[in-house]
Amino acid sequence: MKKQLRFRSPNLRPYLLFLFLSFLTTHLSIAQTDCGSIESFEFSNDHESVAITNNGIYNLSELPESFYVKALTHGHIGSVRYKVTNLVTNQVFEIFENIVPYTFPSGNTPWNLGTGVFRIKATVFIYNNGNGQQCDVDLVTFTINDSEACLAEAGTLTATATSVCSTGEVTI
Repeated sequence: MKKQLRFRSPNLRPYLLFLFLSFLTTHLSIAQTDCGSIESFEFSNDHESVAITNNGIYNLSELPESFYVKALTHGHIGSVRYKVTNLVTNQVFEIFENIVPYTFPSGNTPWNLGTGVFRIKATVFIYNNGNGQQCDVDLVTFTINDSEACLAEAGTLTATATSVCSTGEVTI
């Protein structure tokens, strides 16, 4: 008959599982409290940039060549959802950007929406693809125009300003 040992080595699996789950939940709860935010927006091409102000009017000739809209952010961010609305045509464009810098169009692709009045609603999430906690929402409206499209078709106008634009008849 075999003698049984009174002392057996403990089964470590439950303790290791408990330790792993404790670490995981602690780590995730810390990450969720450090939620990021949007500070501002700018037109950029990574070499030049122009700050975007709410209700600002921008001429294409004054913007950087091959520009995109970039959200300037702070803190822990996994993704930014851009919802861009052309307020003239009511077209809506929506993307998720998961890679820094958070740009519209994504991947530092140049702006391809032309001229018009645009509203951008940017929502910041803690994880990629809009998952997890919603951290911040920012809204900005601006106009992009093309000065070359604004030319008088008749008459003569002399002015001391550097440029004059008329959408109707001018009488001096």
